[in-house]
Amino acid sequence: MNLTAGLGAQYTTLKAGSDDHSNSAWSLRPRISASYRLSNSSQFRLSFTGRTTAPTPSQTDTGVQQIDGFQYQTGNPGLRSYNTYNAKAQYNFTFPRVSGQLEGRWSRAPHAIAPFMRWEGEKLVTMFENNRGHTSWQVSLSPQVEIIPGILTAKGTLRFYTAHTSGNRYTHRFHCLSGDAAITAVYRSFIFSASYESDPSTLWGETVSRQEQTSTLMLGYRWRGFTFTGGMFMPFTRYSMGSESLNRYNTNRNVLRSPGFDRMPVVQISYNLNWGRQKKGATKLINAEDDIQQSTAAGR
Repeated sequence: MNLTAGLGAQYTTLKAGSDDHSNSAWSLRPRISASYRLSNSSQFRLSFTGRTTAPTPSQTDTGVQQIDGFQYQTGNPGLRSYNTYNAKAQYNFTFPRVSGQLEGRWSRAPHAIAPFMRWEGEKLVTMFENNRGHTSWQVSLSPQVEIIPGILTAKGTLRFYTAHTSGNRYTHRFHCLSGDAAITAVYRSFIFSASYESDPSTLWGETVSRQEQTSTLMLGYRWRGFTFTGGMFMPFTRYSMGSESLNRYNTNRNVLRSPGFDRMPVVQISYNLNWGRQKKGATKLINAEDDIQQSTAAGR
């Protein structure tokens, strides 16, 4: 079992250039990580972290910016820094021909900074506030299966994301199902791979951010340290990403598409160059952002 705990302190101060109003605050940044190896084929990990986010100058600037004919934006000099707490539980498993992980994530920001809209006469004004809180959960399962050992491998991830956010004038809930899948076949010097990936959409304030959806189809050949690869980007799907506003005064959806990515050919030539002295069986402790991992790898 590995246990790590720490506590940090952060001081933030913000002062507008032409305004005498300033905002300063102290905050604590806790961190706890634990990992337990049940057996050679199973391991549990648990982590908890906290961080503080300060308002940006654009969010506190009292100047009025005109967006279009009736939409305007202004800042709020009274914004306060807010804390975000994250917890993650992970179970890694390795069995004959099957390996992967089951993961759960939780995030809570009690007084997150988010934009909100209100009418002032004939103007729709966007402002910023410390809302009543943002909470999100995500559960994912990522298995990898050796269908034919050494020849055919398939892997994928299935994610379920849900979030709840509350402001002084709104409450929204959002659910999203996403994932990715890939298959790789190796025969002698040939490598074939096909993949599809759909990143999870997320909710923050009154905005849903819809992430990329990509797919690839590749065929490679290895020869004397060289790898020649050719294929196609986005052969099955259309590239798109965008956002959606849930505000009752301005409900809309923006979608970004790029036809140039659809069925785009890809050619790659690479060469593997080894140098220096090779070390075998070097055990390294990898201290990641929110968990602790231990691995054995070769170094130079």
